[in-house]
Amino acid sequence: MVEQIAGHEGHDAGPPSAVALHRGPGPFPHTVRIRGHELSTDELFAYGGRDSGPDPTELLAAALASCTSMTLRVYAERKGWALDGMAVRVAFSEDGGDGRSAYTVTVELPDDLDEGQAIRLASIATKCPVRRALSTGAGMTEAIRRPHPTADRRAPDHAS
Repeated sequence: MVEQIAGHEGHDAGPPSAVALHRGPGPFPHTVRIRGHELSTDELFAYGGRDSGPDPTELLAAALASCTSMTLRVYAERKGWALDGMAVRVAFSEDGGDGRSAYTVTVELPDDLDEGQAIRLASIATKCPVRRALSTGAGMTEAIRRPHPTADRRAPDHAS
């Protein structure tokens, strides 16, 4: 199905979205727009990029790290627990041995939390929405859109 693009500049009241726009040179550098924010993505020099921003896999790891940290901080704030100095690190490999990416989430907690608090926070860390999406296998839907479809454009006949 081919649909017309409404525009890249704004964001509507629909579901959250990200728009990646090529900024060249080469195939890898992109600007990603999310609501009113922009960030750059690229590939490492070793893969033919210019390393002008994190690669998409690193952005996914960053999303997991920040979501985990936010989830833990919301819970700790409700409980009155201080998490000063907490860090969430995410290591990833592109092939975990079974053809899938593997992520290792390490939460570094402050020393003043007791064992019970640490165990509870370990459980809460698994509630992060990004982790849930990765763990359960998020559904994907693809669509190809054309900015200005014309009625007289036809797909080439490849039947011959």
